[in-house]
Amino acid sequence: MKQQALLSLLLLLIFPIIGNANNDPCGCNIAVAIDGVYNYRYKRNDSESQKYYSTFFRKLSYEEFQSMSSKSTSASFSDLARDFGFDKGMSKEQYQIRQNELESHSEYQSMDIGSNEFFEKFGDKNVLDAWVECKKLCNEEGLIIWISESNSNDHILNIKFIPGAGMTVPVIKKAFIRNGKAERDSIIQGELIERNKKLGFQENEFSFTRIKEDESVKIDLQFESPWGDRAIILPKKIPVIEIECNEKVAKRSYRFNVNDPSENDGIDIPVDGSYRGWFPNDTDDKFGNRVKKVTFLQGFPHEEQYVVREVVPHPDIKNQILFRVQLIKTDRNNLKKGTFNVEVQVVYEECKIKNK
Repeated sequence: MKQQALLSLLLLLIFPIIGNANNDPCGCNIAVAIDGVYNYRYKRNDSESQKYYSTFFRKLSYEEFQSMSSKSTSASFSDLARDFGFDKGMSKEQYQIRQNELESHSEYQSMDIGSNEFFEKFGDKNVLDAWVECKKLCNEEGLIIWISESNSNDHILNIKFIPGAGMTVPVIKKAFIRNGKAERDSIIQGELIERNKKLGFQENEFSFTRIKEDESVKIDLQFESPWGDRAIILPKKIPVIEIECNEKVAKRSYRFNVNDPSENDGIDIPVDGSYRGWFPNDTDDKFGNRVKKVTFLQGFPHEEQYVVREVVPHPDIKNQILFRVQLIKTDRNNLKKGTFNVEVQVVYEECKIKNK
């Protein structure tokens, strides 16, 4: 997800309910709850997020799973599901068998993904930056709400209203804040916004100061009908799990079998029969190891006619990558065919958790 070098952008949370566009027009609550926590907590060996996701899949119905898979709920959902042994192609019976094998943790039974409670537990700066960036870029009709940091403990509640057909302009009847103080002295103590505040189109900003750093800020917004009430939090600071990455180089020889090319624009050339690439055995791609470049060093005929089209982690084999090469020239009549021994160099990043 796109991130910008801004001052520590912080959290928005509106009662997130899967499929309820009025609460989250761009689906940021669920998408970043999965993408952000999966990438910045779960993949970095955070045991609590691992317990949470186990409980999450343990209670997720087959129909809900299929819906989330089909709607591309997040970029990481299929990877997360695969980590726990689930696949979109599973039958309901297969899904339930695997589901019953998972451990459920009582402390997370009632915690909904993307809820206030969820982000109070897992919302570190990396997660919140990604979440707020999603909210800032959202231009769907409705209410989009987030909190940004302006300076240390000074923050801004941002409420963006994009009108749609039949929508009334939102009016905030009351806005109560806990562990925070409104910037304007004229406002009643404990209230963030003057009563019966009619929102303008696009962005509306309301400044406040956090009182205690080790406690969450909670804001309750009471809107006139039909907008209902919204609860928003700014979590206490959660330490991020930091990683450090170093560039590495690996080399390996392959046998490429080049058969008669098709008449299409490109052809795939198998590597060992399965497009199989390679990481050294002492690396672990779950911390974000990333292939940066694949180069044919020698032995490949007409190598200037080929480009590496795709490099991805192997779905089944740990510490392996898959890559495909594609023919990019059109002169196939002179393409040399046969089996060739080729040396391949892979430049990649090796990432590990800091101080571990």
